[in-house]
Parts: sequence; C-alpha cells; structure tokens
Amino acid sequence: RWQKGVPKSWPEAGAHLRSRTGHDFPVLARLRHARPIQAATSMLALQLDPATTVVGLPAKVLAGVVFAEVVGPTPVRDDVAALAAHHGIDADTVEAVRRFAVDPQLPPPGDDPAVRAALILARGASPSPARTGAEVVDACQAGGLAPAAIVELVCWLSVLQMLHRLSSFYAADA
Repeated sequence: RWQKGVPKSWPEAGAHLRSRTGHDFPVLARLRHARPIQAATSMLALQLDPATTVVGLPAKVLAGVVFAEVVGPTPVRDDVAALAAHHGIDADTVEAVRRFAVDPQLPPPGDDPAVRAALILARGASPSPARTGAEVVDACQAGGLAPAAIVELVCWLSVLQMLHRLSSFYAADA
C-alpha cells in the first residue's frame, strides 16, 4: 500500500520525488531494477513528507547536512544542499552546520533547542561506528527531543547512508 502510485523506473521516479520533496536524487537513475527504484523512491518520499514528520523537515535537512559532512565528499552533500535550498534554509546556516559537523569543539548553531539536539544526535550517529554516548543522550533530553523524533532522525540518517553507499558503489563502477 505504501508503494501504490510510486514509479518503478527512472526518470518517472525522479519526477515523483522532485514534486514531493523538491529534489530528484539522481543516484537512483543508476538503478536498473523496478523494485529497488520503487523502494528507494518510497523511502525518500515518506522520509520527507511534511505531514508525517515529528522533528520537522528543516531539522531533518540540517541533520542531513551534518551526515554529509561527517562521511566526507559524497553526492549526498549535493542532495542535502538541494533540500536545504528547497526548504529555504540560507547558505550561512548550512555553512555553520557544516562547520559544527566536523569540529567537536563547536556548539550546534541556532536558537531552537530541539534543532540543536537533532544536530548533536546527527553528529554522534553519522560516523561508523556511531558515537552516541551519554552526552548525546543528555543533549536529546535537554533539547526536548521526543523518542519518536529520535527514531525519525536515526531512520533518516539510515536512508542517507543508503544513498551514500549507492553513490560510492556507482562511483567505483564508473
């Protein structure tokens, strides 16, 4: 049921995502089988659905910026930059989040405690292995992140990890 109406081929999947999320996620163009295209398209559309997010799409996108910086040069960085632009997140904010992502001495930017906690969680959960010790848990509690928001963010980071792995696989194939 979740996949009803979701395209199974490219470029239809890209158009579907662009209309729902503001970005087409071009790595999906490299997939050749209907099931993976439809599954990835469904995941991305659901993850970026404004009607179902608990944490909010701007916080989610900024968590994606953190992920992209932590994993290093990757097309996912372009994906989250496109999402940031689509959601009206200014370049200064994106740059501040990028600096925060790679400098453990910097506090998270912004004034919203929940967004700040989301950024701390993203910085801790993005590397492999994750670094989500007591300080990350404390930040999530202090920022008022509900358990559903934490689960949502970790799922989002997992989807970004999938995109990162696909991008790495197809870059090695080129």
